[in-house]
Amino acid sequence: EATAETEAPADTEETDTEETDTEEPDAIADYTVDSSDSTTWVYFNLNDGAIVPGASDSSTDWDIKMQRYVIALNSGVSGEGTVQGFAEVGSYDSYGDVSEVPADASWSVDEPDSNNDGKPEYVLGDWFNYDFATHVLTPKDVIYFIETPDGVFKLRVVDYYNDVGDSGFLSFDSEIVQ
Repeated sequence: EATAETEAPADTEETDTEETDTEEPDAIADYTVDSSDSTTWVYFNLNDGAIVPGASDSSTDWDIKMQRYVIALNSGVSGEGTVQGFAEVGSYDSYGDVSEVPADASWSVDEPDSNNDGKPEYVLGDWFNYDFATHVLTPKDVIYFIETPDGVFKLRVVDYYNDVGDSGFLSFDSEIVQ
């Protein structure tokens, strides 16, 4: 059974600061989803920060779905929703500093297979580097922006393995930016 775990940010210690008119951004949410079953999609709502039990491709109450290393959007060939995505390459390490969608964002949906590999062209399909020697997946230097009916979220994949090294446990950061 799939579960999502959230961890409190490490920097939640209280400090004495001056009060200002600006609001502090919401805390970054860290999620781990067991998507290790290669025959079952796990549906996730970014706004709720939770798995959507009983969801299907035809429902619109989820934003992304995961199966092993595949992450799909609820739109295009992957679902009936209106979710769109955009990849910002070269920004992985500055994730915490990203507070808005880049002005040059070019939104896309999951498209039908165009390169004859038998798989759709997923907007988030290129999130990892694959080491042919070790067969290990590691996150690429990319942040994704995901436009949902609830707002725009930034997302970066943190890991694909659980604490004991089992694959199919997608860990990611996600936070609303607008």
